[in-house]
Amino acid sequence: MKSKTIITLAVTASLLIVGVGVFFGATPIGRQLVTGYNYEMEKAGENNYENRREVEEQCRAYIASYTADKLGYEQYRDSTSELERSWAQSYKQRANRTAATYNEYMTKNSYVFKGNLPSDIPPYLPYLQ
Repeated sequence: MKSKTIITLAVTASLLIVGVGVFFGATPIGRQLVTGYNYEMEKAGENNYENRREVEEQCRAYIASYTADKLGYEQYRDSTSELERSWAQSYKQRANRTAATYNEYMTKNSYVFKGNLPSDIPPYLPYLQ
């Protein structure tokens, strides 16, 4: 009696496995389900790439702005002209504002890099003193 139950379960499981394989492999509805699933997975992968590319581009734009302001600050901070020292202060304020924005942006989007930060993108920008 016990062996008949085991045989019945084994045959039923085998038929179910074969039936599922035939359904997804040979019927139009099954193939449509498989194709739809594969499409959604591929689309999700593309979205991850697009998102990462956008975040990297934004980071590089912040870095370029910060670098330009930092260089302007360093050029004029020790000037003898009062006007040029005021320019240096303006450059410093813009650089620090950019650094604050960048650091916040990196905190919010750190999940995008998953520990794989490109070498030309620092994890944070230092403030100018």
